Amino acid sequence: MITDHARITTAGLLDWWAHHFPDDIAHILPDGRDLRYVQWARRSAEVAAALHARGVAVGECVGLAFPRAAIDEFAVLLTALHRLAAVAVLLPADETGPGFGRLVAEGRVTRIVGPRAWTVSAPVSTVPVLAAEDLVADGELPGHVVRPGDTATVVFTSGTTGEPKAVAVPHGDIMFGMADRLPEFADGPGGRTLLHAFPLSVPVGQWAALAPLLAGLRVVTMARLDPGLFLELVDRHGVTDTAMVPATAAALRDARPRPGTMRRVIVGSARAPMPALRTLRALFPAAELVVDYSSTESGWAGASTVVGDGHRPGLVGAPNAGCAVRITDEHGAPLGPGETGVVELRLPPGIPVRHYPNDPAATAATFRGRWVRMADLGRLDDEGRLHLVARTKDVVSVGGRKVSCPEVEAAFEAHPAIREAAAFPVADPILGEELVIALVADRVVTEPELRAHVVELLAPHKVPARVVIVDDLPRTRSGKVRKSDLPALLAPAAREEGSITGLLTRAVADVLRLDDVGPDRTLADLGASSIQVIRVYRRLSDSLAADFDVTLLFEPVPLATIADRLTDTIQAP
Repeated sequence: MITDHARITTAGLLDWWAHHFPDDIAHILPDGRDLRYVQWARRSAEVAAALHARGVAVGECVGLAFPRAAIDEFAVLLTALHRLAAVAVLLPADETGPGFGRLVAEGRVTRIVGPRAWTVSAPVSTVPVLAAEDLVADGELPGHVVRPGDTATVVFTSGTTGEPKAVAVPHGDIMFGMADRLPEFADGPGGRTLLHAFPLSVPVGQWAALAPLLAGLRVVTMARLDPGLFLELVDRHGVTDTAMVPATAAALRDARPRPGTMRRVIVGSARAPMPALRTLRALFPAAELVVDYSSTESGWAGASTVVGDGHRPGLVGAPNAGCAVRITDEHGAPLGPGETGVVELRLPPGIPVRHYPNDPAATAATFRGRWVRMADLGRLDDEGRLHLVARTKDVVSVGGRKVSCPEVEAAFEAHPAIREAAAFPVADPILGEELVIALVADRVVTEPELRAHVVELLAPHKVPARVVIVDDLPRTRSGKVRKSDLPALLAPAAREEGSITGLLTRAVADVLRLDDVGPDRTLADLGASSIQVIRVYRRLSDSLAADFDVTLLFEPVPLATIADRLTDTIQAP
């Protein structure tokens, strides 16, 4: 029997699965243990009773800070809070700086729950912190009436262009379509297995935790992204489905093809670089490769496309079932096919609209009836497919002429040596803004070689004024490029541009992922490994356009002394 409780809340849905298929495996944990539906349901009820005994109230915002390795307890807490009609606020367990406190305040969190190991070193907080292991109690729970429009969770935007923003997600959003889908599972889960490595604090991490309930998937979670382990788990568990951001795909570029069991690979990103898609197509030749486009605000409303031979950069396809897409001008008036404007997505009928709980003005600007105004510029082709042009904040004005950063990035990524590109503006006293491109390369490549390549693809005013080669790009917790941090890549060079000391300290800072490195430091006291020293050598020799004896970098002397010796070496006849 399908009850209203099972239609409306994750807790009711969990009880349905536990009643009908108690011993089926829902989750396979990073340490090899599994979580079965009946274990999940019992523990969820137990934790709900313990939280109720501690006074957790209807609508109270409780923070959840769990690493991927503890996805079982995260799933338990999520459904336990929904039993109490409380709100789960998803917090990053790996955040240690002041940003954590900002998220606690933004999410209106009254208390935080995490694994005991996390609570020992948890960031300083103004609210109580509880260990999940201590939540043990018996007792009857009060019957709470949960409406589809009530807030179930609070998630945060990725912060790719600014500070993360809280978004309230209703129960009816999470549970959309389940009343119709449950009969599909009359004979049990569907026999498909999902592998993921998403942080549990991002929306897709929450979906992975609930996927055994919402989609009948057996979920395998990786505690960390390791290409070798990823492929091992695919083979060991007969993985049929996986989802990732482009940065994850890039890490798999050297793996041999896996014809095997994989049936569907989803790349979720506003921009999926072609090198990443080529990597996945080669790795899983028999799988359906899908680019999926949505946002924290839009949720179910989105677009997708199956990647074929004619796939072009920026194509994200037709709107999902029940959704619609339109392009509008700055005032919200619809534009025609081929015209570039702001992307808007319409929610399917029956889904409650999300909102910003702390910002009514921003809610009114973004959520317009059932239309969600995205932070992207795009255009529709004659077949109604959506092509993304840029983020609304991703268009640079160079000398009064507009330049789309994704267009420039795609041109550089078409070079076989480039894995990923990120373009960004910096202030220019004459032009107002100039364009800089940061590149991640798979092999040594020179700036003249890259410029010779892109001049065939870009108009002269779109060619970046500066090119920066980096080991990796700054990223959000979900793996997206954090564009607001890109200008910092230029800071060390700006301090001592042109000097060998400046080039060396910059190379060391980039390789060791430090904000800044003083010339009085040594590579040894910075903790540089041999591999990192070799990376510094490669970076510096490229910058100097000159070779030198790598053993200089292994000497236990300050960087300034190494720079002086390099100066003498390079200038010697």
